Amino acid sequence: METLIKQLKASNLPRESICLEIIERFGISDINKMKAGISRLKKSGFKVAIDDFGVDYSNLKVLEVLDFDLLKLDKYFVDEMKNSSIVSQMIDFLAQLTANLEKVMIIEGVERQEQKEAIKNYDYSHLYIQGYYYSKPLPIEELENFIVKE
Repeated sequence: METLIKQLKASNLPRESICLEIIERFGISDINKMKAGISRLKKSGFKVAIDDFGVDYSNLKVLEVLDFDLLKLDKYFVDEMKNSSIVSQMIDFLAQLTANLEKVMIIEGVERQEQKEAIKNYDYSHLYIQGYYYSKPLPIEELENFIVKE
């Protein structure tokens, strides 16, 4: 963590221009230690995202305890939102919750036009989408020339 903080300070990048993602595969065995680490990173100028929320070990307690900036919903949600009223209602609930908390929610894994159109039904200003619908991952050189026109 100290190395990240030093590198951010040395880079002269604006505060909150780098977002670190918490991924589930590392688990949350000591939530207080994680909470303290996130607090330190945020005070140093990083943004924090909870990645792949909704699968494996994630639960609503994580949203209550951790100081996050972005909540990234796992691809499972976009794949199942048309097939499951529970998933659709969960997306709606989480979109409302993140908006109320003044956080950002990103729905990951959007690959098709109909998925993008379905997400438009969730009318929240803090909701974004990410996925191959727009682009596969790009090298930074290509990313600089990539502009989404919608």
